[in-house]
Amino acid sequence: MKNRHGFVSNSSSSSFVISKHFISSYQADKIRDHAEVAGDDAWRVEDEGKVIKLSTWMDNFDIEEYLWGIGVPKEAIKWEDY
Repeated sequence: MKNRHGFVSNSSSSSFVISKHFISSYQADKIRDHAEVAGDDAWRVEDEGKVIKLSTWMDNFDIEEYLWGIGVPKEAIKWEDY
């Protein structure tokens, strides 16, 4: 598995995990509820205890901008390439 160190636009698929160690419960709630902002372009969100996994088949919603907007630190995110 490769680690991505940034957001790649126009990708057909993308995924990453966010460590809950680095974020507040408010930020975790906002991530889980981001579909209220993203609408049909929402990412798939799986809360797995210590991490939140996000994935999409199309990079429509700018999740990176959203995460920075709610204050998620960059070191909390681990990008994954499949």
